[in-house]
Amino acid sequence: MSQQKHTNDAEPTIHTNDEGIKQLEYRIREYSRNYNISLELLEKSSNPQELIDAIFDEYIRRLDELKGIDLKDLEGETHLVEEKEKFKSLVMFATQSSLMRENAQLYEQLDKANSELRSANDQLDTKNRQLAALNEHYLNMLSFASHELRSPLISILGYAELMSDKVMGELNSDQEEAVGVITKVSKNLIDMIRNYLDLTRIETGQLSLPENREPINICDDIIAPVLVEMNEQFSKNKMNIEAKTCDPFRLDVDRDLMRIVFTNLFSNAVKYGKKGTPIKYEITEEDECYRFSISNQGVGIKPESTKDIFEKFSQALESQQWDTPKGTGLGLFIARKIVEEHGGKIWAESRFGEWFTVYFNIPRDIEKSIARMQEQPEEARIVER
Repeated sequence: MSQQKHTNDAEPTIHTNDEGIKQLEYRIREYSRNYNISLELLEKSSNPQELIDAIFDEYIRRLDELKGIDLKDLEGETHLVEEKEKFKSLVMFATQSSLMRENAQLYEQLDKANSELRSANDQLDTKNRQLAALNEHYLNMLSFASHELRSPLISILGYAELMSDKVMGELNSDQEEAVGVITKVSKNLIDMIRNYLDLTRIETGQLSLPENREPINICDDIIAPVLVEMNEQFSKNKMNIEAKTCDPFRLDVDRDLMRIVFTNLFSNAVKYGKKGTPIKYEITEEDECYRFSISNQGVGIKPESTKDIFEKFSQALESQQWDTPKGTGLGLFIARKIVEEHGGKIWAESRFGEWFTVYFNIPRDIEKSIARMQEQPEEARIVER
């Protein structure tokens, strides 16, 4: 907001016989003079040093106006009213000048800090753009490499399974052991590649909930096909499925994305479950959503780590499994992202040394739930138990 000066430059002569009125009029004139000069000095000075010099010059000029009057004469002399008010005004100006100087220094410091902050923000923006470009390049390379590796690995796995089934002839014990290693490693690599491909879809925004989702029978159209595909893994680990479901229902979801969720969670249960123990899944109908859980018996995880396992590249589960091959640390992260895209929440519970369970829910009204979740910070979307 701009300030207006009081136009009092001419300093008109005051004609009155009343000493009180004369003193008041001189005082008003001096106050107005202080105000106008202060504004003028602030407008003309570009830095505190210039302001100090200008204040000093103005102070000397106004001190000279007193014409060498002895300060003792100002006490009780009625004919020196104007000089007395000028002296008071000079003292007031000195006080105001000190404040003006301090304010100017603070303003300069603030301006310098703002300039440094703008410079830091510009540097940060530049770094962010560079990181975004680097991340895009990394994701493109990751996607390309994963696609290129997937096909030959599937071929290797196919031939290894043919050899294991003795379609290509009998194998001795050493050959059977070698083929078993090839099969196991190939499956692990294919799972890793699948997770990396899903990760690139998440990071590039391709793994977002599409507009063409449709009502799906979760049990018949998603869980049943996933269990059929994984039947060989269950059999090799001597694990059977125990299911507890509610009445048939449909949810408005993306079929392919939800298949990824159940595939990752059942694979997780097989990988970290104890051989010969059951894998249990349960579906519960609640007021505003359906709750799903998948459990396995095994080493489990310490309670304080149950939230960390849903972070990208988390190795919290692997750290408890000394005889299990290291994974990508992406399966639960990807499941979490898909569940959140459907407006749901995901969490885990475990008793270390005994069992491990992952829970998640999918709301009936996905749009309403997504809108509510967007108002929450990301860390609040993982339920802590």
